[in-house]
Amino acid sequence: MTAPGPVAAFKRHIQTRWIAPLIPMVARGSMRRGLAGVWWKGDERPWLPDGPVLLIANHHSWWDLYLVWWFTHRLERPMVGLMNPERLASFPFFAHHGAVPADQPRPFVRGVRAGATGIVFPQAGLQAPGPVVLSPAQAERTERLVRLTQAAVVPLAIRVLLRGGQHPEAYLWAGPPFQQSNAALERLNAMLSSFEQSAADVDPEQPLPGFDAAFQGRQPIHKTAGRLSRWWR
Repeated sequence: MTAPGPVAAFKRHIQTRWIAPLIPMVARGSMRRGLAGVWWKGDERPWLPDGPVLLIANHHSWWDLYLVWWFTHRLERPMVGLMNPERLASFPFFAHHGAVPADQPRPFVRGVRAGATGIVFPQAGLQAPGPVVLSPAQAERTERLVRLTQAAVVPLAIRVLLRGGQHPEAYLWAGPPFQQSNAALERLNAMLSSFEQSAADVDPEQPLPGFDAAFQGRQPIHKTAGRLSRWWR
């Protein structure tokens, strides 16, 4: 293998030394500015079991990658995730935060076996909200990752909803561990259906019931204006 040229080496140095460390700050700042807040819950305690873990998640919004990264870091778990190779080539600094090319899964498998939480979006791309339905090839690929990593499979339902507030609300729901991906997917779809039912039944200006507030994001303008008006009185 030939050594990288000076320009490529310089770019790699900039990505590693300067850009990669900024990613967590950018992610947190974006979430606080763009979301009303984040709410979460788990079906079991602890939310993630000991040993190798694969999170099987839906991918229905732009925010999902930030939210999964934030979720694992809040639980103090290192993360490794499969990422579209072309997207990773455009943003190579994500490799310093656990991103692995989806067409080269061996580092992903090694990372999960070593204790990192593996992130899998089995549909392999952004999809319209609804149940996660896999093709035979996608189902086989997902189950193969489970076999190779020997990991417990935890469904993670993610929904970003614009309801009665000015800014969207993000919800994360960790289900119980399973031994097979098809059982985890069945549970994931039940959780996603529950999101839709709750959103239809609950006061749109109130958070969905059963979730704990993880952090507060951007406040609606009427609350900010209300504080200013009280100050002028």
